[in-house]
Amino acid sequence: MSITLSDEQWDEVQRVLERLSALAGFKLVLSDLIANWVSFVADCERGYQDNMDEYINDLGIRIVLQNLVLNTSPSTAEQISTRLDASDRRFIATTTSLDEPIVQLDHDPNQIEKMLYFRLPRKMHKELESECQKFRKGGRLWL
Repeated sequence: MSITLSDEQWDEVQRVLERLSALAGFKLVLSDLIANWVSFVADCERGYQDNMDEYINDLGIRIVLQNLVLNTSPSTAEQISTRLDASDRRFIATTTSLDEPIVQLDHDPNQIEKMLYFRLPRKMHKELESECQKFRKGGRLWL
């Protein structure tokens, strides 16, 4: 899951990841984040096997990657975005859109939040399906 960046771009990415790692409380690595996003999308394609808490946690991988896109130079951001494009398209294809977000947002959602928080996997495990049934009946999944 590599990405080719110049030394200057790697330094830039590292500075952002260090700040995000401090917020997360653990070390974030670009190659791991990309690999985890690709793996999560594949899990959704096969049929997501976990619960809503884990699904939302897994969406956080893409939020972190978007933070990198937003906080790096245009050329670095473009390379990261290009690396994510195929998985993002696969995520959209393997999920279904919702009218309401699955998390409570205290602001108008940005483009990436609309892509992530307004979608659920088309195929899912019984536990997640049960949680989603509550949502479909007018309940909230907000955590």
